[in-house]
Amino acid sequence: MATALRPSLTISIFCILASLFRSSNADTCKNYTFPNHRMFHSCIDLPYLSGHLHWTYIPTSKTIDVAYRAKQASTGWIAWGINPTAEGMVGTQALIGFQRSNGQMTAYTTPITNYMPSVQPGSLSFPVSNISAVIVKNEMIIFAVLGPWNGSTAVNHTWQEGPLSGDVPRAHSEEGSNINSFGTIDFLSG
Repeated sequence: MATALRPSLTISIFCILASLFRSSNADTCKNYTFPNHRMFHSCIDLPYLSGHLHWTYIPTSKTIDVAYRAKQASTGWIAWGINPTAEGMVGTQALIGFQRSNGQMTAYTTPITNYMPSVQPGSLSFPVSNISAVIVKNEMIIFAVLGPWNGSTAVNHTWQEGPLSGDVPRAHSEEGSNINSFGTIDFLSG
């Protein structure tokens, strides 16, 4: 009788493992389907803050179509940016997105010039167009087109999340994942 249960038990274990594998890979950038079926040629799962960066580099126009997405409650903000001068936060040319108290999503550019930035709308050191944000299943997504891009396609980048007070972004945590959320990326080679 025990031998008759083994195939059934084996199939059950296989099904459980398969579902765990699917759910663990469900949050990867390669398996993600964007609203309106937007497509990007490259992506990377970022090591901190549940972030994912998607992009398409268009050599003919020297533009970079980007989407940064991260899990975030409706009471917080997310940001991603490029630091053309150094690694880390100060100098970052950022895109920020959050859900306002009236339920509308907002996105804008903001330069990070010091460790206590105002995070108010401001111009960046490079052109940005078509910036927008959406929230899908407790995940925020910021879309934008960078360029024409005249610098190197290999850049320092940072990403972040933090709380809101009313409709005003407040300082992010200065511990753990928040202080480690930076790296380098090459938009041309991936």
